[in-house]
Amino acid sequence: MKTIFITITGGYGIRNIFRSEAFKIIKSEKDLKIVILTPFVNGKSILADFPDVKGENIFIEDLARYKPNIIERVLRKMAEIIVFNINYVGTIRAKELRLKKKSRVKYLLTRFVKKILGKNRNSIEALERLDNLLSKYKFARYEQPFVKYRPSLVFSTDFLHPYEWGLTKTARRLGIPVITMIANWDHLTKRMLSMSDRVIGWDEFNKRQLIKYYGYKPEDILVAGIPHQDYFVHARDKFLKKGEFLKKLGAKEGKKLILYTTARAQDDQSIIKIICDAIKNGKIKYPAHLHVRIHPEDSLDRYEKLKEYGDLVTFEVPRRTVSERVWSGRMLMTSAARPEIWVPNEEEMIHYA
Repeated sequence: MKTIFITITGGYGIRNIFRSEAFKIIKSEKDLKIVILTPFVNGKSILADFPDVKGENIFIEDLARYKPNIIERVLRKMAEIIVFNINYVGTIRAKELRLKKKSRVKYLLTRFVKKILGKNRNSIEALERLDNLLSKYKFARYEQPFVKYRPSLVFSTDFLHPYEWGLTKTARRLGIPVITMIANWDHLTKRMLSMSDRVIGWDEFNKRQLIKYYGYKPEDILVAGIPHQDYFVHARDKFLKKGEFLKKLGAKEGKKLILYTTARAQDDQSIIKIICDAIKNGKIKYPAHLHVRIHPEDSLDRYEKLKEYGDLVTFEVPRRTVSERVWSGRMLMTSAARPEIWVPNEEEMIHYA
């Protein structure tokens, strides 16, 4: 019997694996032992509320916290700078411009470092080898599950998450293949990600990014779509009709619906105000209703003044369910209770579709 390690470190992994057909397919393999490595909070797995994650061939283990030290962070940042020196990325440039406004000294220092590091891709491999060498002392913490279960494969479901780095580094050092999955659309240009043997991407755009920025070969990339969107395809018969849906939101039937989802940005209130004024003053051609969905980590209190627009706008706050969130590097190594992140249940997923 072969064994596969699957990492689940938060909402992305839960939605992509357990809110899709992926886990059912993996679970159906009779000669496969499934070991799910996930952070425990107060001795309880974040998957404890998922009844499907049970079975004779399923084992859940606490995933050791991984906190990169200052040297590891510097090496990773250096590799990131080289990658994005070689390839122009708009999001990285936008960060630089924000830094320029905030602190010209830091901006100039960043530009100076970028010039020194240059565009030599071979330097990235050298930095990775040095990183592995310097962090070798940590590997013993992650070897225990490998000794216990002897996996044939490690499947990392969110390789942007620091918790997964120690496990995947150990796997590669032990010669165990690692498959990683892109958990969200912006992860490939958010910061430098750890390398693996194979990658599962969303689309051809992801594939081009993986080849261009990270040097993967086309045959090492599988384009598989957006896993958690599969759920909505299978649940279409459960969707409300438009009239019923508008009534549930508190909007009048017959109006066009404008959906705005907040991003915890300073401009959220201003944008909502502009839309409400446009509806009120007839600048929007059709009768319309604005529905605002508050980000799970946002606060409704920020939008209190906008309620003066009355029934032109409605606000919706998602329930917080299931999972845990790490808010600072200092908390990475602890197992204390932490603020929750939003993992929608079935009712919420149907509603938000």
